[in-house]
Amino acid sequence: MPKRNLPEFHYDEKRQQYRKRITLPDGRKKDLYAKDKEVLRKRVAALRREIEEYGYDAEDPTLAEYAIQWCARRLPGLSEARKNDYRNAINNHILPGLDGNKRLREISTADVDAFMAAKALVSSSLHGKIISTLKQMFAAAVREGKLRSSPAEHVRAGGKKAAEKVPLSESQQTTLIQAVTGTPALPFVMLGLYAGLRKEEILGLQWDCVHLSGSAPYLSVERTCTFEGNKAVVTSQLKTKAARRKIPLPPPLLHCLQSWRIQNPHDFVVPNSEGGPRSRQSFRRLWEIVENRTAGTFYRWDRERGHNMPVQRTLGEKIANHAIVCTLDFHCTPHQLRHTYITSLCASGLDIKKIQYLAGHANVQMTLNIYAHVVDNRPEDLFADVCTAFQAASNVPPVSTP
Repeated sequence: MPKRNLPEFHYDEKRQQYRKRITLPDGRKKDLYAKDKEVLRKRVAALRREIEEYGYDAEDPTLAEYAIQWCARRLPGLSEARKNDYRNAINNHILPGLDGNKRLREISTADVDAFMAAKALVSSSLHGKIISTLKQMFAAAVREGKLRSSPAEHVRAGGKKAAEKVPLSESQQTTLIQAVTGTPALPFVMLGLYAGLRKEEILGLQWDCVHLSGSAPYLSVERTCTFEGNKAVVTSQLKTKAARRKIPLPPPLLHCLQSWRIQNPHDFVVPNSEGGPRSRQSFRRLWEIVENRTAGTFYRWDRERGHNMPVQRTLGEKIANHAIVCTLDFHCTPHQLRHTYITSLCASGLDIKKIQYLAGHANVQMTLNIYAHVVDNRPEDLFADVCTAFQAASNVPPVSTP
C-alpha cells in the first residue's frame, strides 16, 4: 500500500495559524506556530539547527518554572523587604507580562523590549527593580547553560520620573494632627512626623522597643512588618544595617504615646482590631481615615466593578453615614510624613551624619540630597554668600539710566 502523503503543516482553526509538531530528542513533542507558511518553515529549520548544533536541554523549563528555581537559590538570607521586591517584580509584572507558561528558550529580545515598553509609565524605582530581577534571572540561566545569551542584557533603566517630594508645612502638620485626633491613625501619623519611621517600621513597632520614662525617652527600631499578599509578616531582619537605630522622642510624640499606651494594652503600637500586626487590607483601612478627611479626587476599589473608581470630595463636606467632615485641603502619603521629619531636621541645622543616623539612611548621599534641597536654596542662607561673591565689584560705577 503506497505511503500516504501528509500535509507539511496542520492548520489550527482556533488559532488561525499553521502548526508543525516536532519530536524532540527526549521524546517530547513541541508545537511551532505561525500565520505564514514561510515563517513557520524558518522556525522549524532554526529549531532543528539548534538541536543539531547545541543539543536540546531535556530540562527546558517555562519562565514560571525557572523563576521558582531561581527564587529558591536567590532569596534565602535576604531581608523580607528585598524578598518582597523580587516577588512583586516576578509575580505581578514579569510572569504576567512575558507569559510565564512560555519556555525560557523561546523568550526573545523583542519580547523583552515589548514588555519593558509596556512598563514605561511605572515609577523609575519599580522599573529598576523589574530590570534588575530580569537581568539576574536570565544571567543565571546563561551560566547554567539553559540559554546561550540573555534577552535582557541590553535593557536600560527608565520608567516615569518620580514627582518631587514635598514636605508638609507647619500649618498642614497641625491640620493633619487635628483631623486624626481621637482615631487609631493618630499614633501612626505622629510616629511618621516626629520619629521619621518608615511605614513598615511603624507597623512592626512594639511597646518593648518604646521607652517612655527616663531623662531621654526614645524608641528602638528592631522590627518591620511587610506583606505577603494580604498577610502581615513581622521580622527582625531590617532593610539595611543602618535601619537599626534609636530615635529620641520629642515632647509632642512622647505625650501622644503616653496617652495611647493607656488606651492600647496590646503588644503592637499600631495594632489591628485584635491586637496583632496589621495586614495590607487592615493598613489600607487605617490610612482611609486620612483619605476620608481629604478633599479632592482619589481612587477607591469598587468590588462590584472589579476596579478602582474615582471619588470626589469637597472641603467641609460631610461623608454620608459618617460623622466625618473633609478638613484637609491637601493630599498626604505615609512616606510624606517621614520626608517631613527629615526635612525638619535638615532645616534645623543638625549635623548631616546625625540626620543620616536618625533617618536610617544606608548612604549619606540620600540624606545630602534632601539637605541640599532644603537648606542650600533658602534666600536667607544665600544672601550673605552672594554679597561676598560680588564684593570685588563694589568699585564698579552704578549703571546710569537714560
